[in-house]
Amino acid sequence: MLKISYQLFEKYNLDDCAGFSNTDEFFVHKSDTCNILISDIASSEISLTFRASIDTTIFVKIAQRNDFLPNDVESIKSLGKFLNYIVQIWLDSRNGIVFK
Repeated sequence: MLKISYQLFEKYNLDDCAGFSNTDEFFVHKSDTCNILISDIASSEISLTFRASIDTTIFVKIAQRNDFLPNDVESIKSLGKFLNYIVQIWLDSRNGIVFK
């Protein structure tokens, strides 16, 4: 059950979400202070932040009922690299760059 409905193309304050302003290519962090919540039920939440381009930062929240293990964090980093690749293709296609 979702806690809040977030609207597409709206801007949300992510200052409390650790890692959003991090300049690393990929940053995975567990933060209890992030004001973007996934659900009503008690869960463990983790944030993935990556830069798809110079001016585009992607922020993803993932939740599960149990605590995240080190293997989970590595899997999330791999997911982030895949998402980054897909987003870069999408951004390039919007800018008229065609892949062959």
